Amino acid sequence: MRAICLFLLSSFLLLVSCTQEYVISGNSDISMHDGKTIYLRESQIRNQTHDIDSCTVQHGRFTFCGNTDTVMMVGLYMGAERVMPMVLEGGDVTIEISHLRTRLSGSRYNEKLNKFLADRNKILVKQDQLRRKCIEMLYRGSSEGEIDREITKPSVKLVKKLEKVESDFIKENFDNALGPGCFMWFFGQYPVPVITPQIQNILDGAPDSFKSHPYIREYIHRAKHTINHQ
Repeated sequence: MRAICLFLLSSFLLLVSCTQEYVISGNSDISMHDGKTIYLRESQIRNQTHDIDSCTVQHGRFTFCGNTDTVMMVGLYMGAERVMPMVLEGGDVTIEISHLRTRLSGSRYNEKLNKFLADRNKILVKQDQLRRKCIEMLYRGSSEGEIDREITKPSVKLVKKLEKVESDFIKENFDNALGPGCFMWFFGQYPVPVITPQIQNILDGAPDSFKSHPYIREYIHRAKHTINHQ
């Protein structure tokens, strides 16, 4: 009996030691968020999701708190709208949301993710500026050659730069939650899984541990199934 009690006690202590508390404190400057429910949501295979927690945005502020026994990529959602990705891990995390940017701070992987998202957002802003400039040039009656020189060629360069930034980050994080998590966040929104040149480039150098991740494995399987039935 004493041995059983010691075993149960040690098992309980091991479980407790593996569980970490998290507190996520958020602030949104977007007025339309006020009074809305914001969800902490985990992406799963076959475009399914699992709601981990939810709360109401009150006066621009929201808070999530709980315990987790693993480090995983999740997302903040307003209904079906994707607001931003983040990493659920032990510790205190601060989130800032505005029309111009989003910011994560306070924990190891979220700090790393925040830097990457900031670099990626700079490219997205430049792409948006080019789209606006293209519309202006069309209204002005600019020639096809002018649009090609000032819009098309720079746009192609930005697309390649964006793909490289995304791919490099996933490759650098093959061995932690950020790798498969960002893969899910960027490519999981495709209506039908496909193996694009960018995805193939990522998979070519990926270790088995990455490709055997449940989501990645399912994505590859469904993408190959799509190709075989075209």
